[in-house]
Amino acid sequence: MQVIKRGRDNLGAEQTLFTEPILEDIKSKITNKRQSIIKMFVDEINKGRRGTQWKPLTKIGIRKLAILLGRHPMLKTDDQLYEFYSLCKQSKSFSGKCYGTLNPKEK
Repeated sequence: MQVIKRGRDNLGAEQTLFTEPILEDIKSKITNKRQSIIKMFVDEINKGRRGTQWKPLTKIGIRKLAILLGRHPMLKTDDQLYEFYSLCKQSKSFSGKCYGTLNPKEK
């Protein structure tokens, strides 16, 4: 955790505010190509969420995305995953294309 600010509260007790740098933790744990591609997905989805009602992906959301990407039958290799990333990037809405493909609505 990183310390952001130290100071005293209204009662005079010392106060320290902390943040959890979610993406910084993830950066340090990337060990292979697939994880770096999934991080590209996360960065692009979070970029699309800026200025909207949607919050950035948390650790749990990132894990769920990684599981969805891993369970999809057409995204088994790193090359297929990167091709899917490129396809989503070319679409109008990156996260819409990504989640729409991973969670198809059954009729």
